[in-house]
Parts: sequence; structure tokens; C-alpha cells
Amino acid sequence: MLLTDAGVATQKIADARTDPQSRFIEFSRAYGIMQAGGTIPALAGPAAKGFGLAVTLQLSFDGYAAHAEAPVPTDLLLVCGGWQPDLTLWHMAGGRSRWNAERHRIEPIGVLPQIALAGSGAGHFSKHACLLSGQDAVDRLFGAPRTPVVELTIDPAYETLDAPTPKVPRSETTEQTSYLDAGLNLIQPPDPRPSTKRSWWPFRRLEPTWSLADQPRSLGIVDVAAGVQLGGIPVESAGIVAQERTVASGDLIDAARLALLPDLRPAPPAQRVPAYLVGRFGSDPRVWLVAPAEPRILPVGALIFVNSDQTDSRHAIGAVVGHEGDGTIALIGKASPQPGEGLTLRDQGRSVAIRLIEPVAAPLSGPALSSVPSPA
Repeated sequence: MLLTDAGVATQKIADARTDPQSRFIEFSRAYGIMQAGGTIPALAGPAAKGFGLAVTLQLSFDGYAAHAEAPVPTDLLLVCGGWQPDLTLWHMAGGRSRWNAERHRIEPIGVLPQIALAGSGAGHFSKHACLLSGQDAVDRLFGAPRTPVVELTIDPAYETLDAPTPKVPRSETTEQTSYLDAGLNLIQPPDPRPSTKRSWWPFRRLEPTWSLADQPRSLGIVDVAAGVQLGGIPVESAGIVAQERTVASGDLIDAARLALLPDLRPAPPAQRVPAYLVGRFGSDPRVWLVAPAEPRILPVGALIFVNSDQTDSRHAIGAVVGHEGDGTIALIGKASPQPGEGLTLRDQGRSVAIRLIEPVAAPLSGPALSSVPSPA
């Protein structure tokens, strides 16, 4: 509904639940947004014309899976797999957890001295209970009188509970790549590998098996939850795997050691231009020292234009990339810039006059900027 108010057209909401009930569902229907109950996304890939996505939906309810529908072109596909509280710090402190099959999530169990959980990490759902649990956690840690936290939940008849995250079977005709979690993890489930087991001598059989434990890396809490639902982690082992594989204490110890002992820090590379600006402002940009016409700090990332009439980011000729002493360093992609030349910087919706002081001999990160063609 917020997207619709902002002018974004929502074509359809696919829901794995057959007949979900919620006041928000009714509100979105009043907005004219199409609802597709018992439907899951089966495949998402590049659109035929190379711009946007082509999302294929299919019916999936009560153990029945129909053939996929025709692909729907769209600019964006948003997927929500339910709520999973972040228990990383709890596991790092030695806390235990277990899989809640009804809620389809990992929840903490037991208590730890000098540690108190609050919010969804403590098992609460409503905003009211989460706020009260924060106050209760402080009271518990400081030995103050505690007030019971009352969870005021809505009857499932009016607010349908979350369903398990839908799983799309692998297709024999289409190459599909799946992943677990979101953000920076993007752990891809390994392909089933044949394992030899002796059943009746001298016969052998091949059974496809795979396990997330084979991956030599840490797992996010959502990776573990997805692994349970995909069958890669046994339900009874979910808490143990989460405790063992979501801990990043070694990284934290190394970070603390480097912070306390500056002499051990690796020397940062000598660069002033981020790699993502390579090719952004033409084929031959230069690093300049710039100054504002009024006393102010120019924010890093602010775009620079030829004059105040231009506000479209596609017409920007440069950007602020950092500060050095009392000066501001900017990357300028303008033909034949001259010291003292005036330009315009956009900051918080207003134009700020700046001027070029002098070019700076700066090592550039990544490939030489002059060797990268200007983007179309």
C-alpha cells in the first residue's frame, strides 16, 4: 500500500497460503491490488527483451501442484519467507535454541547470566509486547521489580499464521539456481551428490544426499532456518548447527585486536576514488581539490553539475569522493576544467556553489579511469 501511495504499481501479491485472512490483505484489495492465494513463484529470470524480469507463478496448495502459468514481466520481485529473529549474539554467548515447527523458525531456549533477550528474539510477536519486553529485560538485568509481558495476539481466524516457506521442485528441463537467505550470504544449496550405501550384498544403491555442513564457512541464522526447511539440516540438529555455525567470534576478536594495536593494522591502499565510480563520469575524469563558496562541509557522494539548472543525476559531471585536511576531494569528468572555474553541487535538495582549486595527483582504485570507456 505504501508503494502504491508512492506511485509504484503492484501487479499481484502471490501468497503460498490458500485463503489467508488479514486486515492488511483487505486493505490492499481495496487499493485494487490483485491477490493470488495458494500461488508461489516458480521461476524468475531475465525478461525476453533483456530489461526487467519474467516471473513464473504456479498454483501450490493442499499437496497439489499445477503447471506453471505464463511468465509475467515486471521490474521487481519481492519475496518474504516469514520472520526469523536474529540470534547471532545469543549463540555467540553460548545460548541454546531449537526449531519451532509451528512458527517455522529458530527460537532461543534457556537463560544465560547477565544476558536478557527482548523483542522477537525473546519470542514475542506484537509491537506492544516487544516494547514491554525491552523494559522487562532492563529490569531483569538490574534486579528491578519486573512487570509481566502480556502478548496480545490476534486470533488466527482474523490473522492467518505464516505458512512454511514454499519450495519449488527442481525442473528437469530448466536450469534453476536457488539460494538461501538474502543480503550478502546468498548460499547456494549444493547439488545432490550420489553416496554409496550397502543394502544387501553384493548390491549397492545410490542415494542423493547433501548437507550444509559440507560448506567450510559460517552460516547466517536464516541459512540454518532455510536448511531445515529444505531438508539439509535435521530438525533436532537445528539449534546445534545454529550455535556452531553462526558464531563469528574470530572475526570480532581480530577486529578488536587491530583496533587496540594500530601498528598491526595493514596499511590502507593509497586511493581516493572508489571502484564503483570507474567509468561513471566519462573516459578521462580527474581528481580535483574543490571548495564551497560558503563555509560548509561537502558530503561524500554529493553529485556535481555544470550549473544549478541541472538536477538530473544522469547529467552529473562529478562527485565528492572524500576529504583531506580542510579540503574536499572530488572526481570531475568535464572537458578542460580550469582552476577557479565555478560548478554546482546538490546537497539535500538545494544547489551549492563550488569552485575548482587545483588538480590532485591521486592513485586511482581499480583500472585506470582513463582506460574505461564512457558509459552510454
